Amino acid sequence: MSRGNEQYSNYNSALYTVYGSSLGLLALLGRSSKLRVVTALAGAGLLVCAALSRKGGGVTTKTRSSHMDQALEESFPASDPPTWRSPDVPPSNAEAKWQAHREAMDDIEGV
Repeated sequence: MSRGNEQYSNYNSALYTVYGSSLGLLALLGRSSKLRVVTALAGAGLLVCAALSRKGGGVTTKTRSSHMDQALEESFPASDPPTWRSPDVPPSNAEAKWQAHREAMDDIEGV
């Protein structure tokens, strides 16, 4: 998964470089001074984006993954079910409930 994101970032960086260079070339060849300024600024912006994406200006996938792993390790005991150390004691009226169940089963069998 990390490899795919890295290739995607390299692809974007290459596109920024190509488009930025193309706009810079258009700025050099343009006739209108306003158009030249606009295309030069856009081309420079794309070249800066290309440089930052190659340099790793943002948070990488590996960094995000390590932060997620750390968070999961810190919260691990919370995901475990609680352990009970008290003995398993039946309710005080358990025998009366079992007796009522036996009587109901006898009634069903007698029908």
